[in-house]
Order: sequence, then C-alpha cells, then structure tokens
Amino acid sequence: MTDATPAPLAARLERSRDALLEALTERTEADFARALGGPYGDETLGHALAVLAQAERAGLAAARSIAAPERELPEKPLPPQVTHDLAGARHQTLSHLEGLDGAAAEAVVAAIVERESALVAQIGTMLSTPVERSEPRTKPQLRFPVID
Repeated sequence: MTDATPAPLAARLERSRDALLEALTERTEADFARALGGPYGDETLGHALAVLAQAERAGLAAARSIAAPERELPEKPLPPQVTHDLAGARHQTLSHLEGLDGAAAEAVVAAIVERESALVAQIGTMLSTPVERSEPRTKPQLRFPVID
C-alpha cells in the first residue's frame, strides 16, 4: 500500500501529469484531432483529454460526496482549451486532497494516475501508427520554364 498522506499523493499526481505532458510535447493540432484508436476507438486526442479533466472532477466530487459539476464537452476541443481544463481540474484535486480521508484520497489519486497512464500509452501507440490517407501521396511535378 502507498502512503496516503497529501504530500506523497500530490507527488504521484505530479509524476503522472508530467508523463502526460511529456507525451503531448511537440504534438500538433492535427495530432489533437486524430483518432486515438485502441480502446479509445474514434475518439480524438483532444476529446480524450477533455474527458480526462471531466473524469478527474467527477472522481473528486464523488469522494467528497457532492454532485459533480456538469460541463458540456466541446465538439472539437482545441489544445489550449483542454490543457487549461486539465490544469483547472488538477488544481481542484490538489486543493481538496487534504480534506479527504486516507482511503478516499488514495482511491482518487489511483484512478487519476490509471486514466492518465492509459492515455499516455495510447498516445505512444497512436504516434507509432502511420496516418491513413484517403488518397496516396504523389510527388509534385516540378516544372521549370525554359528561357531562350
């Protein structure tokens, strides 16, 4: 069993988020709009990140025995939106972690780390899978004018 005091739990959350942010390094807007595949199916990276923030808030609300805030997910979440939402969800989690009993705090953190780890693994898989194109790429024909 892990230490369920707030400082070690916060450190676990920090390591997990660092791994997620590392997986997102150098991702483009096209990557955020790309389907993740695997257990995520056609869900895009941007949408999966938005769901991750929402799930963190819902798990924290359940542990606090309060209603989870209802937030509509954007249809096409943009990278700045989802990263801001993830930061907000984490701030809320860290702000309320100390107020939870040890078992509840451990359960909240474990669920967050599990979701983030699964997404990090799928991002790695997605990035190693070539993008399918509807039309084959052709080399552009270069034509130079001949000047007499």
